[in-house]
Amino acid sequence: MTEREKARLSELGLLLVAFVWGAGFVVTKDTLSMLSPLIILSLRFIIASALMFLLFFRRIGRIYRKDIRQGAIVGVTLLLGFLCQTYGLQHTTATKQGFIIATYVVMVPFLFWLFTGKKVGIRVILGSLVTLIGILLVTDLNQTGFSLGDGLSLLAAFFFSLHILAIERFAKEMNPFKLSFLQIVLVGLVLGLAALVSEPVPLAFPIRAWLGILYSAVFATLFCYTMQTVAQRYTSSSSTGLFLSLESFFAAILGVVLLGENMTENMVLGGMLIIMAIVGMELKPGEGRKKAGHRRVSLIPSFLRIKR
Repeated sequence: MTEREKARLSELGLLLVAFVWGAGFVVTKDTLSMLSPLIILSLRFIIASALMFLLFFRRIGRIYRKDIRQGAIVGVTLLLGFLCQTYGLQHTTATKQGFIIATYVVMVPFLFWLFTGKKVGIRVILGSLVTLIGILLVTDLNQTGFSLGDGLSLLAAFFFSLHILAIERFAKEMNPFKLSFLQIVLVGLVLGLAALVSEPVPLAFPIRAWLGILYSAVFATLFCYTMQTVAQRYTSSSSTGLFLSLESFFAAILGVVLLGENMTENMVLGGMLIIMAIVGMELKPGEGRKKAGHRRVSLIPSFLRIKR
């Protein structure tokens, strides 16, 4: 299989990830009506890490100190992103959060500039301004104002952008199954300890809650993060962000159809502006597609770089 074919398959995989995550907004919103965020998240990642070890322990292989350092960097960004996303979803709708979190694609180039010192192009600046306008429309300030949930969702987008960059930094030099396993285990352990210390653990859950947790563990965590980590070996972080941003469309559609959430004209217009800004940021007219693997940049500060 050629590198181009691998890149195409990776993009198809990322598109499937976007759909599963878009549905995940709806599933999590429903599960939050029955359980607390910490209980949901801790069970989600603990179950996912246990299943991954049972299914892929041979692919994961031996774990060394360097692997733990790299997995911890990726895992911390994922942990912070999920905490902000799940708590934020208690105070906003799945539709709005899906659009707001899609803005992580616009944040990536600015973080790249912050870490490398390279200038940000005018197209990036214009795209960010359009995205900001889109966020203002999606949050519908005239009716509801900028809520706590909207702010936490925006913060989640920031941490998820760091997560994408961290995966690109390490996925090409580390076994993707091992990297995926380590980040999931770290998040599960931290959240599990936090849940035991801060919240009473219910002895029985409704069946619907278990179905939501299992969906999140098996599909939205085990499958999606393994697929993303493998895919980023053959495609860039910018392409990854573009495909994953489509989860906002899936979240909006499923939020309206399954949860009966309202979609106002402002939200439709704002969502279109955000997606247009994302596509405008990623598409470069006149340039051919770069072959996967030819683009290698350092995306984290020097004190976090792992020496080989």
